[in-house]
Amino acid sequence: MKKKNGLSINWYLLSEYRKELFGLSIISIIVFHFFEDIQNNVDSGIIAKTASLYNSSFGSIGVEIFLFLSGIGLYFSLNKDDSVLQFYRKRIKRVVIPYMLYGAIFWFVKDIIILHTSFYSFVMDYTLLSFWINGNKNLWYIALIIILYLICPILYKLLNGNNRFRIINVILLVLLPICFLGIIDLFSHNIYDNIEIAVYRIPVFALGLYFGDKIMKKKALDKADIILMAFCVVLRGARVVGGVGDYIPPRVSVGFFSLPVVFVLAYLIKLCRLKKLNSFLSLAGMYSLELYMTHVTVRTIMNLSGLPTYKIYNYIICIAISVVLSVILNKVTNAIVKKKKQPDRLEV
Repeated sequence: MKKKNGLSINWYLLSEYRKELFGLSIISIIVFHFFEDIQNNVDSGIIAKTASLYNSSFGSIGVEIFLFLSGIGLYFSLNKDDSVLQFYRKRIKRVVIPYMLYGAIFWFVKDIIILHTSFYSFVMDYTLLSFWINGNKNLWYIALIIILYLICPILYKLLNGNNRFRIINVILLVLLPICFLGIIDLFSHNIYDNIEIAVYRIPVFALGLYFGDKIMKKKALDKADIILMAFCVVLRGARVVGGVGDYIPPRVSVGFFSLPVVFVLAYLIKLCRLKKLNSFLSLAGMYSLELYMTHVTVRTIMNLSGLPTYKIYNYIICIAISVVLSVILNKVTNAIVKKKKQPDRLEV
């Protein structure tokens, strides 16, 4: 095992600090959404320049980190238990039930009360079919993760450590979604715009499953890993600089860039050893899924209600409401599934 300054340079760091990393990912998503609102509504000033710099450099990298960690966690889960039925039961308890509870309220408020749309629109939104058909992106992540859960046992078989073709399989799983979207874009840019936010995230989820084997076996970084991370940094740099990099889809470059970023974050957490910070990040990670759902929906409702979230005081209110709702949603969900222990977000 390689060491530097007495600290292990090991893939297992991502498991050791998984809750903190989930916390950082949801915080990054919240920061990105604020900067996105700023960039879309403010033309000048220090905040606008900061937003532009952050978005061009990191973008929505918190989502990629979230999916990468989820892929790792699901690898752990399937490795421990061969029962596919049990796997699906856990996913229903941890994602589907919270969504069914909260989604019903959100879509009713948005569709029926605010927008005065039809019951048909409510049903389409609540079932998340409106994302895949019409590109309604309010809760696109839930629409994607449910599909990924359904096919995850198959992906696991393709990428587990005992599969001799796992390297070829992961390359195909990374390239196929990208190629698929490229073909879709040739025939219908509208359909491409509707689904690219989700489909471009499939490769990083597959990479999480792939590296789950290294993390479970507590392998140290090797030369191939370092070369891969360097490639990821160059790929993102090329996109930021432009030129040839303009041909690289932004979400693809961010997806690959999330690999070295999440590892560096884990290493920094280990280096800093700040108990209060770690506790805060762990707490945020514990509620990360609920925070995602409540944050994006409260943000939507506030903007529709004439309370624009590019204004800092409105955004602070948005965050405060989201935190309260996430705690309530977590408690209600746990009461329904009769679980006293908080869910381990590594297996989200």
